[in-house]
Amino acid sequence: MSCGSTFDALSAATDEYLPGVDFQLRHERARWAHHASQLLHQLLHSRQAQVLAAAVHGHRHCFAKGKRFVEYEVALETNWRGSLRVWHRYSTFRSLAASLKNQRIQLPKLPAVHLFSPTNDRTIETRKAQIGAFLTALVLEDRLQWSLPMGDGTRVGRCRSAEHLPVETLRALVAPSMASGMASALDPLEAQDAAALRRDVATLTRRCHVLEVALGLSGGVTMKTAVVIDAKWVMDASRRVPLFKVHIETVERGIFTAWFRYATFTALATSLKAKYGWLVPELEADHRSDRNLELKMLLVNNFLNHVLAIPAVEWGIRINNTTCAFKRHQKFTLSPSEAAPSIETRVSSTSTAALSDDGVS
Repeated sequence: MSCGSTFDALSAATDEYLPGVDFQLRHERARWAHHASQLLHQLLHSRQAQVLAAAVHGHRHCFAKGKRFVEYEVALETNWRGSLRVWHRYSTFRSLAASLKNQRIQLPKLPAVHLFSPTNDRTIETRKAQIGAFLTALVLEDRLQWSLPMGDGTRVGRCRSAEHLPVETLRALVAPSMASGMASALDPLEAQDAAALRRDVATLTRRCHVLEVALGLSGGVTMKTAVVIDAKWVMDASRRVPLFKVHIETVERGIFTAWFRYATFTALATSLKAKYGWLVPELEADHRSDRNLELKMLLVNNFLNHVLAIPAVEWGIRINNTTCAFKRHQKFTLSPSEAAPSIETRVSSTSTAALSDDGVS
């Protein structure tokens, strides 16, 4: 759902809850609720929750483009996001295992081939046991850094990073979002009158401020520009892949430079296309390794220019283990008469996020 449609849905839901209250006040409440939701979304992308336990709980048969395949349900316990569940194909875990091969740490193997077909009941049960053993060993091994993608575009896993933002603070920030549906976006709604709604606006305003502070502590910075300034070929598993050096200017901390794979940008484009539709341009996958780097640089720069210029599109990219840069939606401000009380205690902003080098949306 796009930012605009989410906001319209919140406004409509607020109207239904409080039909007799002034429209502008209802509208303001919906905008603050939507802003708080956006900030929480950015925080979840900028800081990776640590996995404490993982287990395979089930499987399901899926069909796509006329092909049948199996997805496995994994239950994850994390340090501040609570219990999570995610569905992945067997190939996802094999890819994760392959990415950890060079660490020279023994982990349970995930064979590519089994005696029976991938959708056979025996194969499914065997793979469930193998994935479970692999994840258990992975969680117990403190020397490895890894992550698994979640259904909402965030990642959880293990990383070695300084924990400057208390886990208890992160838990408290995430707790209000644990309820599901539109009602959670409208909580707390104390009474059907204007006074209660004003108090609710003040509560949401304070929550937005705390989320902004936490986002800063998590290494989240606001992106102004992003330009590819250099490129090179590197070898990855006997295959040439292009790397791009990106010059990123931020509002809070000046200029960063970082190297990214071409696949990072194609994954970002796919994610944004699924979320925002026709607003986002296509960025074709790198099927031809013989293409010259200048053309690839041009394609990536055109894509970055486009998605930076669209006000409604939000996305981010991990610069290093401590910083994630976000292209944010244009913020709004309350009128002076509706402004919320200021918070006396403000926390200094220090980057502490830790994420791998991959695009996020």
